[in-house]
Amino acid sequence: MPKIKINQFDRELEAKSGENILEVLQREGIDINAYCGGFGYCGKCLIKILKGNVTQPTSQETKHLKEKISQGYRLACQAQIIGDVEIDLRESIIHKVEVLAESGEAFLEELPVKRINVHLKKPSLNQSISLEEIIENQLPKSPFIRNWTIQALQELSRIENQDEKKFEIGFDEKQIYWMSSNLKKASFLGIAFDIGTTTLACELLDLETGATLYRTGALNRQASFGADVLSRLRAIQDNQGALSNLQELLLSSMNDLIQEACQKTGHDPNRILSVTAAGNTIMEHIFLGVSPISIGTAPFTPVFCRSYQTRAQRLHLVVHPEAQVYIFPSVAGYVG
Repeated sequence: MPKIKINQFDRELEAKSGENILEVLQREGIDINAYCGGFGYCGKCLIKILKGNVTQPTSQETKHLKEKISQGYRLACQAQIIGDVEIDLRESIIHKVEVLAESGEAFLEELPVKRINVHLKKPSLNQSISLEEIIENQLPKSPFIRNWTIQALQELSRIENQDEKKFEIGFDEKQIYWMSSNLKKASFLGIAFDIGTTTLACELLDLETGATLYRTGALNRQASFGADVLSRLRAIQDNQGALSNLQELLLSSMNDLIQEACQKTGHDPNRILSVTAAGNTIMEHIFLGVSPISIGTAPFTPVFCRSYQTRAQRLHLVVHPEAQVYIFPSVAGYVG
């Protein structure tokens, strides 16, 4: 297989037969500007061939690059590899940007997960009651029967032969997510994402006070498949694996922001028990790995519009695996 050596990274990539340079970079998770999704319309995926041979310039390259072609410049989406090549990406590589937005503190009554410390004492011989029932009797009343995560039950079992023990509990009206005998003063955390077509923004929140602990943002790595949702719809239609690739790029960007927020504030990502995500209809579909193709053609019908909840472990987010992930409802099916 032909190989691509990238000057910036001192790294070699293998190219498959018929692939252009942009396709290889996308497959390997290297982000460069490609606002049109690799169709040669925008002229932004500019690279420089330092050594080796690629196919002859196309009409799209002649239109965008003109005399630059003689200097070794090509469009990554148009140049197919003939043999081993060495390239320079400095003209088009995507750098991290800071995306800031103003926000206010959350209302305490709206916070999704509560924390409480309880003192568990085993029942007497004449009491027919389980340990989980004793715990639940110490929690605020709920109209629902709370489910327990396996992790919480396993932690509860650590009482073993002791007659009593103190536990820290994270819960809401419907579920007990967290239980630990290692009592900490640290709050449980939530993180909120605004999933934009071009950029991502997030806020790390204290779920006890509602205070914003950290705000950050970054470019949406899906931009390598195109700057607009139409380009991404086209990629999903044309390539069977594109939906999975787009979802992975989005989730990897979100995980990087989670880790950055926790590192900067000195918090443990495992204490994030709530994640919220809002975006346009197509972005929310891709976030869940649901094909948005039906939105791209009349009558522009989405697969879902209502709010949706799932668990972080299903999306491989680097937070507590049982953290609830809430996706905001969409207004309607639309493009853009």
